[in-house]
Amino acid sequence: MKNRKEQYTEVVNSAAELADYFFDQEGGGYTLAIVCEILEALLEDGELPAAYVVIETACRMGDVNFPLEGDTDFGYIRFYLERFAKLLSEALETRWAT
Repeated sequence: MKNRKEQYTEVVNSAAELADYFFDQEGGGYTLAIVCEILEALLEDGELPAAYVVIETACRMGDVNFPLEGDTDFGYIRFYLERFAKLLSEALETRWAT
């Protein structure tokens, strides 16, 4: 089991790698925007398992390490899911601002 610092680092790295994956695809920026909107809605409604599955599936599609696999502490999972979604949104905003 990874410590929280290692897991946070993995979340940051995986989110960046996943954003890059989307940006490398034709129309990927728009797909990432949709994923971000879905994640935001799920997290606002407290639908952690659904948000978990969305991120897990997106990571699997992009062949990106899913950093939360095997973690059962939902307090931390919520934090990491929210951070992962925020990092994806920030990458999208940065990309579209340039």
